[in-house]
Amino acid sequence: MTEPLDTSPSRPDLEPRPTFSSKTSGWGYYPDCEAGFDDNISDEKAAAEEEAASKHGYLYLLVYNFSPVWFPVTMGTGIVPVILHNQFLQFRGLDIIVLILFGLNAFIFLVFTVILLLQYAIWPRKFKEMLYNPVHSLFIGALPMGLSTLINLSVYMIVPKAGKGFIMALWVIWWIDAAMSAASIVLVSFLIMHKHPAELQGVTAAWVLPIVPGIVSAAAGANVAGILQNDTRATTTILACYVLIGLSFPTGFMVAVVYFSRLLFHKLPPRPAIPSTFLPLGLSAQTSLGFIELGKVSKTVFTRTGFLGGQATGDSWYAAGILTGLLLWAFAMVWFSWAISSICLGRFPFSMGWWAFTFPIGVLATATIALGNEFGSEFFKVFGSMLAFTVTLAWAIIFVKTLKAFVTGEFFR
Repeated sequence: MTEPLDTSPSRPDLEPRPTFSSKTSGWGYYPDCEAGFDDNISDEKAAAEEEAASKHGYLYLLVYNFSPVWFPVTMGTGIVPVILHNQFLQFRGLDIIVLILFGLNAFIFLVFTVILLLQYAIWPRKFKEMLYNPVHSLFIGALPMGLSTLINLSVYMIVPKAGKGFIMALWVIWWIDAAMSAASIVLVSFLIMHKHPAELQGVTAAWVLPIVPGIVSAAAGANVAGILQNDTRATTTILACYVLIGLSFPTGFMVAVVYFSRLLFHKLPPRPAIPSTFLPLGLSAQTSLGFIELGKVSKTVFTRTGFLGGQATGDSWYAAGILTGLLLWAFAMVWFSWAISSICLGRFPFSMGWWAFTFPIGVLATATIALGNEFGSEFFKVFGSMLAFTVTLAWAIIFVKTLKAFVTGEFFR
């Protein structure tokens, strides 16, 4: 068994304070690897708060121990209606299923956000602890990614029936999402370098989570730009999306290289963390989708506005987007093959890490279907639809298991 990292070098006499059940492991980190907390935080006060929390009921314990680790639930739940809406094998009643899942995801996102804000309002120190925690802080990016799925679904399901006011509101929400994504990329990456204890053996695939939001937001921004009637706003949104990809993909690629080095020198992570091996494929698959969608909307908007030469520029950006999308899709398939091989080596217990089976494979399915639509390829369309229904089945199983643990409080003790 790999020894856990020494996580509090400046305070060796103190044990890490438990803030979450070890069952939330499975994201590629070691359960005992927690942060060294800020010296200005009173340990006596924290201990008193935790003792009081343990004596209260379920709701109090839920709010006290909640963390961004739960937001991958909104990512996984949100990607399912997205892929069902886009997949090739349409059938009667599918729109109703998509709408129900859309509403469910919006409800979950709202509840989780309220719980998290309530926690920080009651115990302000918990926010600083979360930032300095080398596990929980990685999931800050899950908030804007969950919001991006809601933006995409709003474009699909609500915009066709909504007015200009809703479109403007959605555009503003996207800018908020983009700002949160950029903050996640810069802030958490710097915290990993400056505050979080790290060595190659402890590198986790979850390091890509605070970096991927920029790419996810860029793909959502492409959908938003496509519904904007103001040419200047549409063009500005497209350019901002490319900036987000520039922030995310090169940074994420560097992290993926470090994680690959960790796998080479220290081999696969422990069995409970094996689902996390799917996370890196989401980086390439989502970037593939982002370039495809931005290429399509650039062709339409630039031809209409005459931006940078008009149609010629739009055609070239479209072609470049499709080509780049195809190359990155192939790279994602390499990670997908490695991850599939990893889970076939043995059993692994249920944990929150199982949500890695949903969003990364979901965006791979979406990118596959998008390529199929552009190439007119039945292979890509059918393969993408197969992935879509596989993710839907996986989501149903994981959601039921997670709901049971959430209701019983299993993950909060």
